[in-house]
This record gives sequence, C-alpha cells and structure tokens, in this order.
Amino acid sequence: MDPPAKSYAAGIVDLCDVDSDNDEVVVAAAKPPARRKRDTDSDDDIVEVLETRKRPRGNLKKSDDDDDVVEVVHTKAMPKTPLQQVLEVFPDVKHDHANQLLKEHSNVAANVINALLESGPSYPKEDRKPAASGNMQANNKCEPKYNFLSASSFEPTRDYIEESAEKLVLEFPGILTKKGAKFFLQQSNNHYAIAFEKLVRSLTGRGDRSTAKASLNGTEDSEIKQYEKLTAAKKSSTIDKEQKDRMKREFNATPKKDHFRARPANFKNSNARIKNSILTEEAAFCKRKLDLWREEIDTKVQKKVNRETAIREGTAVECGCCYDKVAMDEMVQCRIEGHLFCGECLAQYVENQVFANQSFGKDPKTREPALELLCFHGDGCSSGFDRFFLQRSLKPKVLEKYDELQSRINVEKAGLVAMMCSCPKCGYSAAVDKAQNIFLCPNVECRFESCRHCREESHIPLRCDEVEKKQEEDARTRVEEAASNAVIRFCPACKKGMVKESGCNKMTCACGIHFCYICREKVQDYKHFCQIPHCQHRKGKDKKCSGCPLWTKDLDATHNKEMREAALSEAARLEAEASASGLQQQEKKAGLFGQTEDKAKSLQPAKVKVDVESILQAPKARAAAVARRVG
Repeated sequence: MDPPAKSYAAGIVDLCDVDSDNDEVVVAAAKPPARRKRDTDSDDDIVEVLETRKRPRGNLKKSDDDDDVVEVVHTKAMPKTPLQQVLEVFPDVKHDHANQLLKEHSNVAANVINALLESGPSYPKEDRKPAASGNMQANNKCEPKYNFLSASSFEPTRDYIEESAEKLVLEFPGILTKKGAKFFLQQSNNHYAIAFEKLVRSLTGRGDRSTAKASLNGTEDSEIKQYEKLTAAKKSSTIDKEQKDRMKREFNATPKKDHFRARPANFKNSNARIKNSILTEEAAFCKRKLDLWREEIDTKVQKKVNRETAIREGTAVECGCCYDKVAMDEMVQCRIEGHLFCGECLAQYVENQVFANQSFGKDPKTREPALELLCFHGDGCSSGFDRFFLQRSLKPKVLEKYDELQSRINVEKAGLVAMMCSCPKCGYSAAVDKAQNIFLCPNVECRFESCRHCREESHIPLRCDEVEKKQEEDARTRVEEAASNAVIRFCPACKKGMVKESGCNKMTCACGIHFCYICREKVQDYKHFCQIPHCQHRKGKDKKCSGCPLWTKDLDATHNKEMREAALSEAARLEAEASASGLQQQEKKAGLFGQTEDKAKSLQPAKVKVDVESILQAPKARAAAVARRVG
C-alpha cells in the first residue's frame, strides 16, 4: 500500500475512534488533506471515503490514474421488504395504510395486495405533489376550475347572484343601480363574468366591425378612446344613445330608466362585500382581462410614438411584407439571411399558419414538412426566426398554440406519436413507455394521475370498462334527479316540496295553501275534483268527467309511471345533446398528439347511454333520494 494513502486512511480511523456516538464518518474529498485543492484536481471528481472500526483497511485501494482514495465495496442484492413489494403493485398507496395492513396480515405482502384489490380504488393514496420548482417549467398551466364565460360552467346560487349584483354596482358605480345590476345579470344567465363582459363591450364599443377593420395606424387611437369611455362611464352617470343601443343588442333586452343612476355613487372598497369563493375568483378573472387590455393599449401607443419618431428622424425601416415604414425596434429578421419584417406581419403570418393551415408548410430545399416557421420572403428563403422575435411579436395564446404545433410536428417526424401522452387536466405532454398504463403528469403545478388508455383519473386496479366515466356519471345523476323531481309536488305559494304517501288528492301545505296533487294547481275547496260517482276519470272518453279524481287507486303505480316518463324524457334529451356535440368529447380526449391509427378509426360521435330500467328498479334508493330532496 502506498504510504500516503495508508496514512490518510489511518487518519480517518483516528477520527472514528474519538467519535463518541460510534456512527460512521463520511469524508468527501478527492485528495489527502495536505494536498487537497479542488482547482488542481485533474478530473474534478469527489470520492466518498467510508471507514468504520469494523471495516478492514484492505478494502481501500489506490486508483491507477491519480492519488484519489477509492473504496471497493462488494455488495449483494438485498431482498425486497414487504412494503416494497406492495408499492410495486400499488405505487400510490399511503405508506402508513400499507404498514397497517402488513401488521394485520402478518407481514405477508401477497395478502395485503389481495386486500387492496378487494377494496377497490378508494384506498388512501399518498400525496405525490412536490413543491414547485423553478428549474422545471410546464408547457401549459392548469386550467381554471370554471370557464367563467360559459353559462353552463356552474350553477349560480342565490347568495352568488345577490353578491354578483352588488359587485356589478361596485364596479360600475357611475351608472348601475342595484335593480339594473340584477336586470343585466338575469339577461346573462346570472353569471357575473358574462354580464361584466357585455357591459364592457356596450360601454366601449370594443369588438364592433368598424373597430375590427380599422387600420394599424388608427388602432391605437380607437382603443384609447374605447378605454377612456369605460373609465368615464364608471365614474360619471352619463350614457349616450349609442351605448344604450349596444346594451340592447348585447343583452337582447331594453334596460329601463331606473336601471341607471341619476348621479354616481362613491364606494371606497370594491371588494369589501364579496364572500363567495367563486365570485372572488371570477372578479379577479375580469380584472386580469381589463389589465391585459390596458397593457396592450400602452404597448401599442409606445410603438406608435417610436414609429413616428423614427419616420421623423429618418431611421425608419421598410417592412419586407407590407412595405410600411416602422421603427427598427419593431422589426424582426430571419435567422440566416436577415430579411426584415414588422412584428404585425409576423404575427399575422403565424396565426394563419397555426390556426388555418395547421402546419409550417414545406422546406423549399428538402421538400419535407418544415419543423418551424420559415421566412416568408419572396426569394424562397428557408431560414427560421429566433425565439426572441416570436416571443416579442406573438400574443401568449398564439405562442402557446405555435409551440403545440411545433411539438406535434417534431413528435410525428420522430415516430413517437404512439408513446406520447398528454394530461387530460392541464394538457402537459410527455413520452411514456408503452408498458406504462398510468401517466403521472410531469407538470409540478398539476401532478394529475390518469389512465393513458381512457384518459380518466387513475382507476387501479379496475379496468377501463369497469369505471363509470364522468360523462356517464353526470348523465345518470341527471336522470335520477329527473325521476326524483317527477314525484315531488311543490306548494304554489311557498314552493316547499312534498310527496304524498296516502290520503286524498287535496293537499294542504304547512303555509295553509290547498292544491291538487294531480294537476298541481291551487284549489279552494273540493269543487275542483270530479263530483260524478264511480267515474273512471278517462280524459277525452268520459265526457261527463268534471275534474281531477279526489282519490288515486294505486299511488305507487302513479308514481312509477311519472318517474319512468320523466327518466325516459331526460335520457332522450341527454342523447340529443350528446349527438349535437358530435366529436367534441373525442377530440378533447385525443389530446395534443391525437390517437394512434387504430384508435382514430374507432372515433364515433359522442353518445350517452343511460340504463333507465336499472335506475327505476331500485325503489328503496329512489325513495331515499326523494326523501332527501323534500326533507
């Protein structure tokens, strides 16, 4: 043994001898202490030197190519613990739960696996979401919980509607009264964001054809005027005829005089009264949209000032596409030839290629599909554009779609389409081995686990055909609700629900109102009911029948008939809605990279089948559901 290495190892043993708690000492060093300098180490490696009292020094050997001390440790494969065996089959099971099951099953992993299989997918799962890391950036951010500009995204509650009306008054203190806010909300399906968006368009004229067709030079002025109109309308109580006409078109109704203020109100805090969590997020969404619009206007104004200054000073450059004179800092150039274009032309060209053509065309040199956006100069240049110019010229959503298209084209060229998976929740995509059935989203903001075959939430150990899809669950719930509501009678006055178990058909509500159980109309006395003895009450056949029957012979049969008719009607309505949506659901499930050829051939228009008979064959469960509804 070389003496320096031996003395170094002996020094380590001395350290261990004076260690009072007898634990191992790890020395991370590339050289002995007397000669240790990171800068002079030829291979810049760091070698761990492990030594304990019980370990023989003969295990320390010297490397052939330098003086580093290297430990040679001969290890054997350790047998897997019962917990590790369980985690191989159920990687997401909560460790504490698995350990508890191992104790209950005498530490036999096979018995625990069987128990988890029998318990279904409801076993406790480990929270696998890591802390957000700045080193990993997701291609797509998680979608918000609700689409606030869709009337079907959520069902507004009474408290939500009340607070939304107050929030609209707070946002438009110069013009809206509480009655007016409720009117505009009602005309917007009681959704705050929809009403807010329509009011902004009505007050500003944003989105009118005249604005959309405005020239590039006039766009900045028109948008500034639009934003100033919005600011003025919020502060003052003056609304011109043009704005009122736009309100009629937007809301498809004519607002009344008492919907507007005679003088503006003054509110100090526009968020003080919001308690509803959905409305809080929705109001923030609307504010972000306005802030982004203001930023766009400021950017355009600055561009216009720079352009006018450049033209005045003679430093403007001609765009190679539209031939306008623009400032040099607005120009973009291709990577190789340096052809110059203005940012507006580049943005327009990208939008046409991404949204209309769904491709970047063909490379003029190779005649193969281009992998990026190519220069659109007339001389046939095949150069691309640097990322910097794309980020500066494109809107965030357009750039996102550009990246998606580029990723898809590159994946198709590499032949990895069959391996690609995209998260159904946030859209993040990654290549996954074909043998892996569960796709764990790499997006640190999402980490959603989904089945790569059906793209639903992970349903281990069930097969895809054994799991009720979200769409099927929603459809079944709607049919069950329709069947339940069919047998519930609501008081015409107080709207309290009730179900009759016995007695005559003259119902008396707790509020004192009488109504008919058959036709559900309000009645005063028994004159509403048929007065003919032994009448069969066959409508259209018994001409003498004077009204609804006072008694129902078979109440259960009547309820079952009402439930069946309502359930079948709702099921037919669901199938019609699904047929109208066409392939929308399948396109969503296909993800960013589509389906493989065999799956693409099997795509059919979205269909929803609800087994009405099985729903109606559970009278006890249905009775319990009805009891919960009216309780």
